[in-house]
Amino acid sequence: MDGDYFIAMEHLFGKDLRLIMDKSEEKGRPPGLECILYVASRICEGLDYAHHLKDLEGNPLHIIHRDISPPNIFITYEGEVKIVDFGIAKAATQNTATVEGVIKGKVSYMSPEQAGGESIDQRSDIFSTGILIYEMLTGKRMFDGEPLQILPKVREAEFEPLDHVVKAKEPEQRYQSSGDMLCDLEECMHKNDLRATARGLSQYMRELFQEEIAAEEGTLRETAQIQSVDDSEAALE
Repeated sequence: MDGDYFIAMEHLFGKDLRLIMDKSEEKGRPPGLECILYVASRICEGLDYAHHLKDLEGNPLHIIHRDISPPNIFITYEGEVKIVDFGIAKAATQNTATVEGVIKGKVSYMSPEQAGGESIDQRSDIFSTGILIYEMLTGKRMFDGEPLQILPKVREAEFEPLDHVVKAKEPEQRYQSSGDMLCDLEECMHKNDLRATARGLSQYMRELFQEEIAAEEGTLRETAQIQSVDDSEAALE
């Protein structure tokens, strides 16, 4: 516009998963299993879309997010779950390749192969999603401590088992696609008769952030009023 570039982005009203988990601990109100499974299923749906995205000629882009972590999972007050910040995402069409041994992303949410600076594929994002599910269920970090202390544990997938879950250090031991993981999550919700919906998640968010929502809505109204006055003055001029 007027010779300058700009980016138009969707304005989201809500909080990221890190803030939600911190707030739930502060208030002693952990999310119910239905909310956890719903969030996990939406993450898998988003990743499955990104992993299978194609260009205009129908060629797979092979996008890998590489930073699936609580700050990059945003939940709106309406119960929508969005994966944000594809800033370090890697696509097959990129001209520059990651230098071998260079680690990008948050160490405590990496797959073992990513933490080791090895070649990764979409299964790395799937491992990271598993970490999020673990932390939402337990309310504790899967890998905790300073980055240099965590790194060896992440590389070997050394963590306190969640009731001795199936091993997942090697990519072959995990789900091979986010779509497969989504199917099992939905099957789990169905078998346990869990009413996992956006409305239920929205209700939890509004109860958790009641004060923050009121403040944000007040700020929005004030901004709209100021803009209206400015527009009126500009029209008179």
